[in-house]
Amino acid sequence: MHLIARRRFFGLESYPSFLLLGAVLCGSALAQSGRSRPGSPVPNNPAPPAENPKPESNDAVSKGTRETKVKLIAAKFVSSSNTAFETGVAFRSFLARLEESGFLIVTVREDVRRKDAIELARASEDTYVAWLQLEIDLMGSADARTDNEKAAITPINPGCLYVTYAVYAAGTGRAIAQGHTYQQGYQDRCAGSVYHPSPYPDRQVLTTRGTVPELELKRAGSEAADRAMSSLEIPLPPKRP
Repeated sequence: MHLIARRRFFGLESYPSFLLLGAVLCGSALAQSGRSRPGSPVPNNPAPPAENPKPESNDAVSKGTRETKVKLIAAKFVSSSNTAFETGVAFRSFLARLEESGFLIVTVREDVRRKDAIELARASEDTYVAWLQLEIDLMGSADARTDNEKAAITPINPGCLYVTYAVYAAGTGRAIAQGHTYQQGYQDRCAGSVYHPSPYPDRQVLTTRGTVPELELKRAGSEAADRAMSSLEIPLPPKRP
């Protein structure tokens, strides 16, 4: 009897029990494999890193995003009594163009020599200096024997004047821009002489100060102002008609 019972236990009659036990064990193993271990990171989809904002380039200044205004002294020097009127014409146009900008705080100084303009800029920590004067162009064929010293005491042709300008940096007095702006056209005589007192060519005698040189001096003064603003990275205001 005992032998038969043992055979039945290990025989076919016990087979379903073994199957049930195996299924329970496999299910437990699968459940354990699906769980994450304590302390292990849970896999997920990380968010993309935020992009760092790009620093503003120097081009932002030309787009009008400057936050602070630039202090500027507009200074002029009359190199000769012969050019006092014309210097005033060019300088007023120079100043008016600078004041059209919303990025400048402009103050005016007169009778300032170039070396004094440099000292003004050097003595200030935050104020630039834009300096202007008029000079005479003695490149005409009839002016070979005339120099600037003689031209200072003789009548001159206002059509021969050109603008000299410079911009000096605050704190150092270093020139960050300098140059000339010219009137349009060519004059073959610019200064009077003993044998030819009139500063105008023989074929063109003007009895009054012509409006054309005055307009050209205004244009030259305005152009000098534009160059000064560009050297300071100031956006140029729209041109007036």
